[in-house]
Amino acid sequence: QGPLFPCEEAEVVNAVPVRKAEFRAGRTVARSALATLGVTAQAIPRANDRRPVWPAGIVGSLTHSRKHCAAIAARDDHVLGLGGDLEPATPLEPSLYAIVGRPSERVAFERPIETGAVSVDRGKLVFAAKEAVFKAYYPVTEVFLDYQDATVVVDPGGQFSVRLDDRVPALPGHPVLRGRWALVGGHIVAVLTLSRVVDAPA
Repeated sequence: QGPLFPCEEAEVVNAVPVRKAEFRAGRTVARSALATLGVTAQAIPRANDRRPVWPAGIVGSLTHSRKHCAAIAARDDHVLGLGGDLEPATPLEPSLYAIVGRPSERVAFERPIETGAVSVDRGKLVFAAKEAVFKAYYPVTEVFLDYQDATVVVDPGGQFSVRLDDRVPALPGHPVLRGRWALVGGHIVAVLTLSRVVDAPA
């Protein structure tokens, strides 16, 4: 809960207390991430679409639950886009299965991911992975994705792969998007990096 810049304060002046706390925490950890890149503390305002406006030459992503907040950032000379999501490791509500999962994904939602040490709800993990994909994809394309626009395959070893539907704009050189996930402090963390070093065609 570090200080906000005046323009950031103005963006949440009428927000409810919990939203103000989430916003302040996000900007605090975002500036911490920027500091690791040698970027001086500065305002991170919101664009009209409500996503964070990172400093020139930087890409990043913010995510939070009710209790935790995380930020990732990188210089854009190596990274095209970043997406991160943080979700409580509780089961995905069955009423959301048809919204979050494509038919090929939903058939496995009731089977947890077994890591050897713990079980992770597959539906919630797919949800987190798609959220990470959307956060990395939109700043590059300015196209909003729907949950049905991406198919996620998760691996118990901490990786996931994503194929986008043909009806949405592709990311040239990235026929398959690849990310990582982990279980941390009772939360699922999913991160996707879009590198400027493109993948070989699959």
